[in-house]
Amino acid sequence: MSQPNQSSISQLVARRLLWLLVALYLIPGLMGHDPWKPEDAAHFGVIQSALSTPSLIPTLFGSSQTDFGPLFYWTNSALTSVLHAMPGLPVDLDDASRLSSALFGLGYFIFMFLAARRWFGHESGPAAVLLAIGCLGLIAPVHETQPQALVLMLLAAEMWALSAVGDSHWQGWLILSIVLIALVLTCPPIIAFACLLLAWSTLLSQGREQDGASTKICLRNLSIATLIAGIAVAAWLSWLDHNESAAYTHWQQQWLPGFSTATEFSGRLLRVSNALLWFAWPALPIACWSVWKFRRHLREPAFAMCLSACLLILLSLVWNRPLRPITLLPLLPPLVLLATPGLLNLRRGAANAFTWFGAMSFSLFIALIWLGWLAMLSGWPPKIARNFARLEPGFVLQFQPLAVAAGLLLTAAWCWLIMRQPKSNYRGAITWAAGMTALWGLVMALWLPWIDYGKTYRNVSHELKAHLPAQYDCLMQQGLPAAQMSSLYYFDHLKFKPASANCHLLLVYSSSKDEEVHPGSQWVRRWEGRRPGDRQERLRLYQRD
Repeated sequence: MSQPNQSSISQLVARRLLWLLVALYLIPGLMGHDPWKPEDAAHFGVIQSALSTPSLIPTLFGSSQTDFGPLFYWTNSALTSVLHAMPGLPVDLDDASRLSSALFGLGYFIFMFLAARRWFGHESGPAAVLLAIGCLGLIAPVHETQPQALVLMLLAAEMWALSAVGDSHWQGWLILSIVLIALVLTCPPIIAFACLLLAWSTLLSQGREQDGASTKICLRNLSIATLIAGIAVAAWLSWLDHNESAAYTHWQQQWLPGFSTATEFSGRLLRVSNALLWFAWPALPIACWSVWKFRRHLREPAFAMCLSACLLILLSLVWNRPLRPITLLPLLPPLVLLATPGLLNLRRGAANAFTWFGAMSFSLFIALIWLGWLAMLSGWPPKIARNFARLEPGFVLQFQPLAVAAGLLLTAAWCWLIMRQPKSNYRGAITWAAGMTALWGLVMALWLPWIDYGKTYRNVSHELKAHLPAQYDCLMQQGLPAAQMSSLYYFDHLKFKPASANCHLLLVYSSSKDEEVHPGSQWVRRWEGRRPGDRQERLRLYQRD
């Protein structure tokens, strides 16, 4: 029997280390804390509703939630119920929900690995995963209950499926049709439409590079996939129109443009571009280098697919999406994939500068995290300790030996890495991915109690519950956001009705400490509360006189 050579053993070890890094990136921060506002708590509230009252339409206290399709809530609620009930895995319901979303994050890395290998060659798979981990904007969404995690996985899956659309066997059109259906049932409709246009633009680019027979196979597979997806989506929308007219109307409204003038469009485009400078770092500058480096090959299918995806998704985001950083997540898969060949072809000086900048930046941030932990624990340095106390008044940090040991281990591993940096074409990406992993793990090990204290509504919910009468008919709310509503239900099972209901109790939310939205002279205020570190929002409980 032949023995494996040294090269194959090294590749096996490197592959295992890569997926160990992915695990170390995904696991910290998933468990051990309450639902956090805004995104984590808001989407977790929909999961709670799905588990208590199963429905095909995502709802929160009877109100349809159709900004995203139902597929995320179906799959997440199913996985959450399984993980929560699994023997030997004692996790709270919100922890199980975040674990379920992390599985979509793992799927994102796997499909990015597969897509990069199919489009750009064998070495590109690890490079794409490392670049994806290093992106600054990805860190929070894959560690919370977040539909965008599934959107990321499906976009990466589409890019992988498009590489096989020219295969003669039936898997090409079957996989693509499944991915297209899943995208429509997950993404806002304008994003899903951009993904369909991406599939056809990829066909056109492949048609220029292949012979007539291959082009016919691509056309056949893509036509079959589009037809199957179209039939499935038409059936879903028909059911929605007949059974959930409000949700169907909201779905239609999402197609309306979010701007009316060229000036507004250019302004929104500028805001997206500015946010991308940090959100997509370091993939964005490397992607720009990749475009310049391979400018004579941009018509080839791989580059054409990535550029088309970036352009179509960017236009769809500017067209009809609220401009928040998290809405930029769909741009990460094509940017990372476009940056992958550029990373493997960085000039030596640029690669060294990229590696050095990452090593110095993350070393500085790691030192600051330790300094902040020391200030919270001991009160020294006093100025930093006062700043932490001012941000979250009343918080007292307890020494946790296991957390400190984990932090020391991560710091030691980081120091070893920057001193023993392996010689590799993507050593800069290794530095950034390892730096993001060490930084996030250290924050979750040392600062998690402080962050949880500031983002949870547990104490506010308990105070509100204590001021409610022992017996009351119902509780109305006015202006209460989804994150706060779902948190109050999770901690004390407080169910709310709209302000139009005829209840004797009313909870009013305001986002300014000086603003009191008084419901009228017949109401008497019984309680006012807020989170300790929040100087703006107020919750006020009124009872009808």
